[in-house]
Formats: sequence, structure tokens, C-alpha cells
Amino acid sequence: MKKRLSKSLLMTVLITGMCIGGAQGAYAADDLNTFALDEYVVTATRTMKQLQEVPASVSVVTAKEIEEKNIMSVPEALATLPGVYKSQAAQGGIKMRGFNTSDILVMVDGMQVNSTYNNNVSWELVPVANIERIEVVRGAGSSLYGGRAVAGVINII
Repeated sequence: MKKRLSKSLLMTVLITGMCIGGAQGAYAADDLNTFALDEYVVTATRTMKQLQEVPASVSVVTAKEIEEKNIMSVPEALATLPGVYKSQAAQGGIKMRGFNTSDILVMVDGMQVNSTYNNNVSWELVPVANIERIEVVRGAGSSLYGGRAVAGVINII
């Protein structure tokens, strides 16, 4: 009898605690504050820095901007940035500071996606719906990223 009483008492306490705690959790969820965080970039220095602290010419295209402008391809998203142009000569190619795609290092989550054959990029392999942001560093990035980053670096995250 003593064992049963303690088990039933324990169950009652647990159930009551869950009901009360669950009600408070629902109340707290309705009263949450939202905060806007500062924007950080990694591509320009290979370390996380705030955009205004980066010692390079960096631009960012966010998923929100892609959705608002109804952008359907990565070259179209890149063409919205200063100094980046969608090439009319090569289908889907881009130009940055007078250089073609073959002189621009393109990465997806920090991994190079340029072709090893001719250094071009198959833009259609990157679905626009999965993009969180695109960081573009204009200018030579060879000291950080090697010889393929002559015109700049594009990191699609």
C-alpha cells in the first residue's frame, strides 16, 4: 500500500507540474522579443567580421532580397550588385571589373565550384531557393584564395 501511494503521489505531482509548466511555456512564447542581429561576412578575410569592419569592397545579396525581386538565377542575383554584370556574350556568365567568370573564384559554402577544365561555372547547379546569402568580394583575392580569384570571390551560402 505504501509503494502504491508514493507512485500515485509522484504521478500526480508530475502531471500537475507538466500542466502548470506547459501553460507558463505557452504564455512565455507569446511574449518573446525579437532582435535584429548585425550582418557578418566571412569571405573577405576568412574570419567573421561585421560588414562595416571589412577592409575590402564587399556586397551581400540576402535570401529576402532574392525573394522580393523574384530572382530566378544566381547570375541574375549577382547582376543586382555594383560592379557585377550579367554577360550577354556567354549564356549565364558574369563579368566583374572587366574579367569573365573564368577569372572569378566561385564557391558554395566555401567550396570551389569552378570547373577544373576551363574555370567556368555551371550556375544552374545552384538552386536559388536554397540560398541564404551571396557574399561578393570585388578585386583581387589571390592572396587569400589563390590564382583563380583574379577579379574577385563569390561565396554562395
